[in-house]
Amino acid sequence: MKVKIFILALLLATVNVSVAQNILIPACKDKKVGYIDVNGKWVINPQYEYAECFSEDGFARIHQNGKKGLIDKTGKIVVEPQFFNIHTFDKCFDESGLAMFTVDTKPETQKSDDWLNYQKADNINYDDNDDYLYGFIDKNGKIVIEAKYPFSWGFKNGLACVKLDGKYGFIDKTGKMVIENKYEYASSFADNGLALAKQNGKYGFINKSGKFVIEPQFESADKFQKCGLANIKQNDKWGCIDETGKIVIEPEYENRFVFDDNGLADVKLNDKWGFIDKTGKMVIENKYDKVIPFENHKLSLVELDFKCGFIDKTGKMVIEPQYNVFGTTYNNWSIIFESLSKKEGLLSADGEVLLKCQYDMLYIVPFSDVCLTSTKNKNGTSTIGIFYNGKHTVVKNVDWIGIPSISLDSVKIPASYRKYMRDGH
Repeated sequence: MKVKIFILALLLATVNVSVAQNILIPACKDKKVGYIDVNGKWVINPQYEYAECFSEDGFARIHQNGKKGLIDKTGKIVVEPQFFNIHTFDKCFDESGLAMFTVDTKPETQKSDDWLNYQKADNINYDDNDDYLYGFIDKNGKIVIEAKYPFSWGFKNGLACVKLDGKYGFIDKTGKMVIENKYEYASSFADNGLALAKQNGKYGFINKSGKFVIEPQFESADKFQKCGLANIKQNDKWGCIDETGKIVIEPEYENRFVFDDNGLADVKLNDKWGFIDKTGKMVIENKYDKVIPFENHKLSLVELDFKCGFIDKTGKMVIEPQYNVFGTTYNNWSIIFESLSKKEGLLSADGEVLLKCQYDMLYIVPFSDVCLTSTKNKNGTSTIGIFYNGKHTVVKNVDWIGIPSISLDSVKIPASYRKYMRDGH
């Protein structure tokens, strides 16, 4: 029996080591960026002008000579740095096996040591800027579809929504325009085969033949969610329709919303926040000043009369409002901000305090259970560390880890909605 227990423990330890070794964190030393593991050990030596966190499919953007490319977790260059931007959302390569890239038709000289320049390509509103053109590459870096589109959502359900000559249409994987570019706006196709499209200033929904199955009639709208509902806006208020176009939640709310896997969405009504179910029933009273959506959490952080506590999915107050904090949700954790001390801390999905509010900056590495910490010292330097598997390790001899800097606003877009928007609005 002891032998079996030992073998099981050894297997579990091996799995944990394997998972830990698979987590790579960007780190900078002497103005060059590479990757360290959760123990602060260099795995990919610092050699790039800049490098970013790995996406869910195991690729990361690197920057060399003002251009972007991709590497895998062995450090092998998959796509040579040659593009103005490679659009990495949750994954670099979409379901079609292609990645979107952008070329700058009016290139400007970029300073390799300027952090803001690294952010430039991600902060551009491409949809309103014909100076940047989209194309698609495969996993070998080969250009499959030439860069000629001022905007694209990428491939979803077999087609990619693109903008051409000021109008939106859809192309297939060969680049052929299979749905004419005639719409004022369009989203990618949802799993139900419908895409949001705008015509004559109103929003409706088309099928893969390009025919409106829900006529343009809404002030604004979002693509259909997995639950089969789509946000629509009428008279400056938000509600939901089903796949037939029938209104199932009357437009009366002050925000667009996303239903989580539990069927709940946070809504704002009369300047207060609560939660509704998919029928539109208010299951948790709208009485809070702020809320963090449940997503995959058991508890929601809520603010009431400038104090924060935690409620469960029935609306029961599990931890009474007592904290001068608020935060935002990433992965399975919430970063909280202590308004009095202006320090940040970390909570688990159950509301357990993992890190007390004593850090100047926290950053959760995407697609991992790693939280990076930074604390400013009196001499102007910063102490940086890695929190992983319940252990906090101070990392020395690096200039920064994760990203050079990050600031948290008091109100953040929920992670679920960020992902939803990246999925093609």
